[in-house]
Amino acid sequence: MVKEEKEKLKQKLLTKTLITEKGCWLWLGASGNSGYGNIRVDKIYYNLHRYSHHLFNGFNLDSDLQVRHKCATKSCWNPEHLIEGTQSDNEGDKKIRGNRFDERTHCSKGHEFTNENTGKLGGNHRYCKKCRSLSNRNNYLERQRKYQERKNNAKG
Repeated sequence: MVKEEKEKLKQKLLTKTLITEKGCWLWLGASGNSGYGNIRVDKIYYNLHRYSHHLFNGFNLDSDLQVRHKCATKSCWNPEHLIEGTQSDNEGDKKIRGNRFDERTHCSKGHEFTNENTGKLGGNHRYCKKCRSLSNRNNYLERQRKYQERKNNAKG
């Protein structure tokens, strides 16, 4: 994929992404039961973090290695937060950190995971409703801004 196509795909994906203060790119689009983001490229479905590691870091998608998160956040697809490793490496990461995602009490923005503020996706994956609401609002405003811009340009 050429540089322009990579950038275009990245910009498209960022419209469904919440960027945290820690630099995580949290995927707010489709996800599977495992909690990992899913995307479709050329009619093939991929876990977004694996595809991101392939696209930006040159990872071979046919590899038996896993793509691990240095940030311990399943929905993050920031290529700087991704590294390759074995299943054993991945399990070791979880033990060392002691902070499995499903055991966290707060989201990456600091909002508490309460019954009222926690949304559920497939499997054990959950998300912060406050963060999702803010992201949806920002995406809506951006679409409205672009619409007005196109409308104004058409007038001439």
